[in-house]
Amino acid sequence: VLLSNKQSSYYDAEFSSGDLIYITSNSWERPLLGIVQGWDPDEISLNGYLNISTRKRSNSALSADSSEQPQKIDNINILLCVTDSDHDISRESIGGWATPGMIINGLSISLTILGNTLTFIRESQALVSLRYISPKLQDIIIRNNKVCSSSTNESNPEKIKTDESINPLMWNKLNTLYNDTQLQAIKKVIYYRNLSDPNILLLQGPPGTGKTHTILGIIGALLTGNTLDKTGKKVIINNSKKILANNSYNNISDLSIKKPRILLCAPSNTAVDELLYRLYKQGVIGLDGEKSNDLSIVRVGFINKKKDFLTSKRHSNSSNQEMKSVINEVIEKLSLETLVENKRKYLNSLESKVSWTLSDIRKSILDRADIVCCTLSGAGSQALIEVVIGKTGFKFDAIIIDEAAQSTEPSALIPFKFDPHLVIMVGDPCQLPAVILSKKSKECNYHQSLFERLQKSGVEMTMLNTQYRMHPYIADYSSFRFYNNQLLTDISLLENAERVRPYYFHPSEKFKPFVFHNVIKGYQTIENTSYKNIPEALYIAEMYQELKRFYPHCLDNIGIIAPYSAQRKLLKQIFKERFGYKCNVEISTIDGFQGREKDIIFFSCVRAPNKSYRNDKNADNNIGFLKEKQRLNVAITRARNALWIVGHADTLRGDSEWEQLLNYMKARKYIYRVFKEYNDKKSHNNNSSNKTSTI
Repeated sequence: VLLSNKQSSYYDAEFSSGDLIYITSNSWERPLLGIVQGWDPDEISLNGYLNISTRKRSNSALSADSSEQPQKIDNINILLCVTDSDHDISRESIGGWATPGMIINGLSISLTILGNTLTFIRESQALVSLRYISPKLQDIIIRNNKVCSSSTNESNPEKIKTDESINPLMWNKLNTLYNDTQLQAIKKVIYYRNLSDPNILLLQGPPGTGKTHTILGIIGALLTGNTLDKTGKKVIINNSKKILANNSYNNISDLSIKKPRILLCAPSNTAVDELLYRLYKQGVIGLDGEKSNDLSIVRVGFINKKKDFLTSKRHSNSSNQEMKSVINEVIEKLSLETLVENKRKYLNSLESKVSWTLSDIRKSILDRADIVCCTLSGAGSQALIEVVIGKTGFKFDAIIIDEAAQSTEPSALIPFKFDPHLVIMVGDPCQLPAVILSKKSKECNYHQSLFERLQKSGVEMTMLNTQYRMHPYIADYSSFRFYNNQLLTDISLLENAERVRPYYFHPSEKFKPFVFHNVIKGYQTIENTSYKNIPEALYIAEMYQELKRFYPHCLDNIGIIAPYSAQRKLLKQIFKERFGYKCNVEISTIDGFQGREKDIIFFSCVRAPNKSYRNDKNADNNIGFLKEKQRLNVAITRARNALWIVGHADTLRGDSEWEQLLNYMKARKYIYRVFKEYNDKKSHNNNSSNKTSTI
């Protein structure tokens, strides 16, 4: 079915390639399912024609500056009939194949987008493509053979030699910028890169350990290193594309060698754009020990996805519109779509017209790239696949997957189809995994990442073990419970007097760096399918009011974690009523704060006895998804200076994970008891009887 965007009577929605469409008509007994085959820009040549092999639409050429654009056409491939009208597409509801006679010109139909299948299609393609990758990678991924460990036989990082692989000037500079475990990670990457067999390296980055900083160091080291010229002589490739070897070469083109190329991936557009921006602005260390920005970086993906980065929570507190404009400019400047369009205009401006398709231009741009950035799903895009298939010798020497523990295994496998020599997976299985809503999928372990499975199977992993974010009181528990006491706090943080906050010395001791506020009279109520806790919300508002009164200079960077939507709604309402629209407090979920930090974090646990029997402390100890260990770790590790957990201790003790936390805090006298009873939003509290105490 071809639907033109000028036929507005057919639909109002904007389709994307891969959308699953539910189609109904009064003329049919049964609805249909279809998948959108999006308009492919490859079909348009530079002079405005459609390629002869595809749908023709014009006999006249379009000039480069023509305002007329080819009419967008959505091609919907009809798949199946379904038997009911409630969008139930379970196996039992499939009613057979659609027949050609059902679709006729002028038919009035209704279209509903059910979701997008593109990522699932690419995941399926990735699984099929595993048969074509290196047998060594297959050994690691499929057969669980510990190729990484056995092939190196170098578990001690001090045994890894770097003098022949990294220029001394560069290595000396890296030593001043990176700590021991970060350098260990960089050394291992270089060691694995120089081995003959392909490998996978796991790099665990707990909260605040400089994961992105280390990735930049790894990229710089990968883009510089040893290779051989056509005579077998060892030469060093600099990331500025210069050759340093006996002063006999001037540039890469003098040698019959391929410069290194890296594919940089992450599960989300926001994560990719964060890496891209840091890479573009900070550069990497070159052979001479100086920072170099002389890199060819290309961002593959839809250009309008840059909005994800600009409007993401990570950057939502920035009031600097000029800074946002710069970020916007960088992402757009490096996007493949922009680069292709600029070159298209240039070619059209030439007196001698060159018959290049957009596909040709993409190939030429990507072939010159040092670093290609895209999402995991984007790694399965036609823009990349056509280059790898169509360009002889095109190869990604290394693939870096950031936030690898947050992706499903099939998604992480998508870039493996490029058969790289080295894959570096960076993530933290102790933090939140991929968000999977389907219970059936979870039962099948679909939420488990490739990172986690390889770690469990024994593939060697390096952990960054020094954190620079959290007050030691906060970091100590995370290290104790989640990282086997291996997560250390940098000494500069311990000795930094500027990190000592004045509210630590409040006489009540309730503003200490790490405190559990036990709202004894707290209770939960159900709103729709969510929960809220009015006493907790009012208590948090009163704590903020007290901070505002006595420590007004400490309010710039505060967040409130509220796992339930009803509680977030209540908190936003209370804060707006009491403190106005200009109150700079962000209220979000645990997931919303992952990968980010705040100076102060309030954590509203919400779960407590129901109001009708709140005096019975054992009446209800169900805490829902709060019991997830990874979720608790993320919630605890968002705060730099202070974490104040507000909850009902007796309810939370019903879960073993929370009981460990409460016992830990009780032993250190980190518990503050709140006796005030709250009846409605107008309650006021002087807290004269509150004190830091045991539960």
